[in-house]
Amino acid sequence: MALRPDTNPVLDLLVAYTGAPSTPPVGLQLSSQSLVLYGALDAVVILEVPTLKLVKCLAFRDAFPRGTPLVSCVAVEDSTKLIVAASGNSIALWSPSPKDETSWKLHSTLTMEHPVQAVDIRGEMLAVGTSQGLSVFTLANGDIISWKSAWSARCSTVTTLSISPSASHIATASKDERNARIFSTRSKREIQSLRHPSPISRLKWRNPPTKYKDEICLYTLTPDSVVRVFMTVIDAPNHLQLHASLDPWAFSSGVDSLAEVRKDSKSSPPPIFWLERSHFLCGVQQINGTSEADESRTRKLQELIDDDWELFGFISKDGSFVVRALTNLDKRPPTLLRQFTYFRLPAHSLHRTSHLVLIPPPANSPSTSKLPPSPYLITTAPLRTHKLSLLPLVDGAVEGVDRITRGPRSFEREDTSVEYFVRSPDGSAIVSKRREGGGEIFTRDRHGTFHNRQSWDIVPHNPLTTPTLLILPSTDTMQSTSSASAVRILSVTPSQISTFLLFGLDTMKPSIRLRSTSSLPLESTARIVLPVDPMAWSHDPLSSGSHAARHDALVSVSEDGTLSFWVPALENMGSNNGNSAAWICTGSIRTGRTGIRLARCSSAKKTALVSIENGVETLSIWDSKESEFASGLEYSHSFIPSSDTTSTKLGGDDTWKIRDLDWTSTGIKGGVSGGGQETSILAVGFPHRVVILCQQRMTYFDQEQAWRILGDIDLTRHGQMLQWTPNRIADSIWCAGGTLIVGAGHQVFHFGTASLYSGYQRIDAPAGVVKPTSRTAPLFERAARMNSPLPDYHPQMLLQCLLWDKVELVKRIIVQLRKSLHSESLTWEEDPFEWVPLDVEDYLGTTQTTNATNVKKQTYSYLFDAGNDENDDGTIFTRSLVTSLLDSLSKKPLPHLSASENAHLAVLIRTTLQIDEQRRSLDANGLRYLISIRSFYLINSGQSAPGKDAPSLSSAIAGAGRERLRYRDIVWAFFSESQEILLAASAEACGGKMSWKDARALGVFLWLQSNDSIKAQAEIIARNQYMAGEDRDPTACCLLYFALGKVKLVHGLWKQAAWHPEQQVMLKFLANDFEEHRWRTAALKNAFALMSKQRFEYAVAFFVLGRSLKDAVNVCIKQLKDFQLAIALARIMENGDDGPILREILTNTVLPTAFEKGNRWLASWAFWMLHRRDLSVRILITPLEEMARIASVRVSEIGNPHYDDPSLALLFMQLKDKSLQTVKGVTEITGRTEFNFVLQMARVFARMGCHPLALNVVAHWSFDRVVPVIRPGPINTSAPIIIESHRPRSPTLTRSSMGLHHNRAASLVIDMEIPSLPATRPTSPGFPVLDTIPEKTSRAASPIPPTNVVSPPPEESAEAGEQKGGFGSLMKSAKKDVKVAEFDMSAFF
Repeated sequence: MALRPDTNPVLDLLVAYTGAPSTPPVGLQLSSQSLVLYGALDAVVILEVPTLKLVKCLAFRDAFPRGTPLVSCVAVEDSTKLIVAASGNSIALWSPSPKDETSWKLHSTLTMEHPVQAVDIRGEMLAVGTSQGLSVFTLANGDIISWKSAWSARCSTVTTLSISPSASHIATASKDERNARIFSTRSKREIQSLRHPSPISRLKWRNPPTKYKDEICLYTLTPDSVVRVFMTVIDAPNHLQLHASLDPWAFSSGVDSLAEVRKDSKSSPPPIFWLERSHFLCGVQQINGTSEADESRTRKLQELIDDDWELFGFISKDGSFVVRALTNLDKRPPTLLRQFTYFRLPAHSLHRTSHLVLIPPPANSPSTSKLPPSPYLITTAPLRTHKLSLLPLVDGAVEGVDRITRGPRSFEREDTSVEYFVRSPDGSAIVSKRREGGGEIFTRDRHGTFHNRQSWDIVPHNPLTTPTLLILPSTDTMQSTSSASAVRILSVTPSQISTFLLFGLDTMKPSIRLRSTSSLPLESTARIVLPVDPMAWSHDPLSSGSHAARHDALVSVSEDGTLSFWVPALENMGSNNGNSAAWICTGSIRTGRTGIRLARCSSAKKTALVSIENGVETLSIWDSKESEFASGLEYSHSFIPSSDTTSTKLGGDDTWKIRDLDWTSTGIKGGVSGGGQETSILAVGFPHRVVILCQQRMTYFDQEQAWRILGDIDLTRHGQMLQWTPNRIADSIWCAGGTLIVGAGHQVFHFGTASLYSGYQRIDAPAGVVKPTSRTAPLFERAARMNSPLPDYHPQMLLQCLLWDKVELVKRIIVQLRKSLHSESLTWEEDPFEWVPLDVEDYLGTTQTTNATNVKKQTYSYLFDAGNDENDDGTIFTRSLVTSLLDSLSKKPLPHLSASENAHLAVLIRTTLQIDEQRRSLDANGLRYLISIRSFYLINSGQSAPGKDAPSLSSAIAGAGRERLRYRDIVWAFFSESQEILLAASAEACGGKMSWKDARALGVFLWLQSNDSIKAQAEIIARNQYMAGEDRDPTACCLLYFALGKVKLVHGLWKQAAWHPEQQVMLKFLANDFEEHRWRTAALKNAFALMSKQRFEYAVAFFVLGRSLKDAVNVCIKQLKDFQLAIALARIMENGDDGPILREILTNTVLPTAFEKGNRWLASWAFWMLHRRDLSVRILITPLEEMARIASVRVSEIGNPHYDDPSLALLFMQLKDKSLQTVKGVTEITGRTEFNFVLQMARVFARMGCHPLALNVVAHWSFDRVVPVIRPGPINTSAPIIIESHRPRSPTLTRSSMGLHHNRAASLVIDMEIPSLPATRPTSPGFPVLDTIPEKTSRAASPIPPTNVVSPPPEESAEAGEQKGGFGSLMKSAKKDVKVAEFDMSAFF
């Protein structure tokens, strides 16, 4: 799968624990940034200065896959920016990328016979020191980059070396001898040996000024912290002599003594550092003082620039920083050398350090003559970055050094790989476990930042120091919770669960004891048992209290994929007898997944499973709320790219093999809550990346999954070129505040939000001022924005309100939206968008009727104004207000709405205006279809709405998007009583030229009910098909004309097609009389001939010409894959909806297709067309497996039931009392099933962000049943029998509150024969009546007031069998001419 996360980075790298440096740090100046490099284990770590953020890790395994030991030395080439490092016998070089100097690629490699101890590079010369001596290499010329040996010299083990700036000399030193060897690169031999009183620890050649570039000067440092300066004289230009030395005494003040400097005899004295003069001055040649007070500082700094002084630094014991200058190095005779203290910073200015590196700022950093750029000072153990301000620095002011960044501390065992992390229950602390034992403890401070506080190790006599408690036997997973008296530890294995108590952690003698052992009451041993992630819990689920059982504590996974959730039975937790009654199952989910390898359960009861599906590893996410309307599956996907499916099967490349799962939630401490609900976030760990999944809001038109990829953290590729680390990820774990800790190899990475931007405010808060920002929001903010309740003006909220016939409420929102838009010339930052949310009562319908009446009264006052809106004050919904609002939105789209959402908003505003203007002629179902057409157009064409200059629907469909409307939208048009208006709107959407492709996309021949309208529209489409092309091809329209019986018209069209090669043949053939059998047979023969040539559509036309409708529809279904065309032909040629061919299409094609795709809308329409209206209403709720058995639908596989559409409830409400057949179908649905269905629709509304509408559904849903009443008197058998429908009186307006206003009589049409259809559901057994419902309450219970909590209706009574008998007796009596004095309602229900 190609990852398509959000474009903005989801998390930033905050801290990288790359391990302790194994080599001294080295600085590197680039044009855009300055870097510091050092070796750590088998890689070269590159950090940015001054932030010390990780830029890249150059791994030796890229050059030497078999692995290498620790990096022993690192060097850089200042001009070419080459990086060279040695590890064991191997040497690797990296060069910057030509396109991006901050990215490196492998330049070349070199392998030595002996371990490398020191390296240096200058230009194209590489010097290597080994245990056998010195080796010099030069870069070979050729297409392949390689190094060739120039010469070598045998000597003692070279531990340090340096190439002179002119590359004429090489100096080496060994820890085994007390002299420095000088080699000439010209003569390729040793020319001098400089003796020292002790071994040399460091040496370096001086970088002379340009005019003295051939002069050589060598600095050496011995362990006694003495720097010696060796120079040549005029008489011996290649012979070095000692000219000066500096020792710690020279840097001490008059108060200090050398004895105080060296009083700690066990450690070496602090070293002296040579400071590169060019780095210190940053290339500044002239500087002017900014004020009179800076004149002395400026002169002092200018002297350094003019006189070519060399600087040496020393950090004393009290932290004072002393810099001495050595002058006259370029003057002769050398006896004129002079040294003095240049400046001294006060105590505690710097920390004692073993290495000090002076790094200049980036070469392109801005600077002026008055304010020079500031260099950076890097100290070690741990790494610290200091910014030097030159003017105050040379004056010895403390503000001359500003410590910017401090790197993480180094601990033991940092060179071993991380195995896993252990997190505290609240996520405020984690512990890492290293492969060789021990690890680190990371804690979160009050600012939300995690710090490496300390390390821990395994102490044999005190096992309590080990976070994993190694004294516990065979523990698979562990969970700890704490209280005031003890820490409770839960040790979990598939066969046994042990509870331990840990006492006295704040004392010197802590203790631990076993409290109890138990097991889960399962029939067989579970495959996996693990604790539920407790990060979002607000209490200890294992402790006693009134809320103790609020959360599940454990989840078990069986071999067949069944998930079971468990809570402790507190009264049995203390028993130590393996009691299985200690755990109570709160629910289970049958996933059907086998071979489950990984599982994790969140505190929000979301469970992630990793299983094997068809040989490919698949991630699935399940919700614990399983019912007959929800399987629990929310997400299922394989992350293997389609192009790599073959190579990444099990046993192949494991690049996409899931190694770790971990949950977090927006409801935890340090996070935010999206609208009072928790949003789950899942981190999926792969070998080199972590993919972050988050829940997302459902939408009405888009078929998106319930989860989306927020982003991914790729450790091997940051951006396009950069690489953080090549190590494999061992574990990743969420912590509080939305931070993620990742362990890869020996390195630990801390990801989080780099900055919580000031002035940022969530849009999930409906009230208040929204300040939009273009910057990346924190992780929890983005997750909450994707799942929080929608504001009233959001297009999805308006859409659902329109679908549920809350037009007046939508008009109020539009009017208020216009008031909220102030000035179009100001930006949203200058003029924040203010929105006052509507009350919940507005959605519940308690105030809608009054407001609607007021609006109508105000509108009637303008009845005779002839559309004049000059008196419009912006408080009434009018065309002028809509026009003004749309103009404002086009110039200034709403903040935090995407471009698509703003376009949808404009479409819905226009649609609302059209509804308002046509409210007397357009019914609710027509409104729903009209909305679907406009949204379908918008999705496919990208235009705001169809208009004069907008492309037609045909061109929109040809571009991108869906090929047709959803069957849901087609069903709305089918049940609409405003089909003429809908047909006109469909034609307008097609630009007035509807083709068959357009008709199929809009489902016209599925929803049209009038046979005359069907034929008229078919003729229009045929004419448009003929007129579509410039050639006027008769073959494009002959199919529909033949179906309409207009053969002579087609014959006339062929007369005008002189260009067509088949004209003469067709003219001759169509001149015959096809009422005769012989010419029909000839047409069928031509049809089969065309079939052999695969001209299927033309073949269908000849089948129709030969009046073989069955063959025609078979070709449409099997070859053309277009059952809509088959239905259109059948309805036209059979002159109605009762023909056998149409019934065969519906039974053998449409219904199996609907069941295979899980499309209840299509199946409901098909049953309605088959006059099985009882099944048409039942299929909206009943499981598809049961419906396939009842209806005898032959289908091999049943698809996803798709209960995620709240409009199913709308259709069910319409059909449940539409006819006797639908009433019969409703009686086959239990009250419990209908109750669960309503709850499922409410959950779907909540997932869509429409929480007020979810509340409206559960508050006003009516569980009543139709009560037919037959009036006494003779029955006219020749007229339709109408039975009036009366419902029990209710204290609430159940239908008006739901916003459903159907303009039809409350009557029930008898559309079924009395003795006809047997019951399709067996009689339900009797159930005891609930205590809260009176004894005489039946299924016709009064609806629940909106202020009360919805409770399920009582199940069918014990008289269910009598209900069926009463229903049949009622129908029989209705067909007889008898008088019924009074109808007994109890006999019906």
